Amino acid sequence: SDGDSGGEAAGVVVDARSIIYTGSVTVRVADVAAAAGEVTSLADRYGGFVGADRRSAEEGHASATMLLRIPSEHFTTAVDALGALGEEESREIETEDVTEEVVDLEARIATARVSVARTRELLDRAESISDIVAIEEELAEREARLASLEGRQRRLADLVTLSTIT
Repeated sequence: SDGDSGGEAAGVVVDARSIIYTGSVTVRVADVAAAAGEVTSLADRYGGFVGADRRSAEEGHASATMLLRIPSEHFTTAVDALGALGEEESREIETEDVTEEVVDLEARIATARVSVARTRELLDRAESISDIVAIEEELAEREARLASLEGRQRRLADLVTLSTIT
């Protein structure tokens, strides 16, 4: 056998990348209010939403800064559509590969869950008050660590799933 793993190592698929997409597009338009409405419609069309909308107007000059959260699979198309709303003045696109961090978090969370379960088992078997108090303190620390890791995992998942376009 030639040992071809087909892109897998120890049963873990290494092809799936976790990428965070962020972009910024500046467009000059004749009617800022109408264009802002089109931006909102565009976000809806691609299954996203407007996360922030800041507008100002003074002496014939109006501006709107809108933050969109768009499913990452529509990122490039949405950026192009935004640029086409008027005269595109600037565009900045960034990607960040967080695959290693995602994999690391998954492993750390699995380990933390086992640690919490073991500590709960110890608490169930504890007999003295001093043991119970000490184990409860340790359990609280381990549960807090696990909750923190899970929070980071949810935040990363959100950033990977929904791109951010300003």
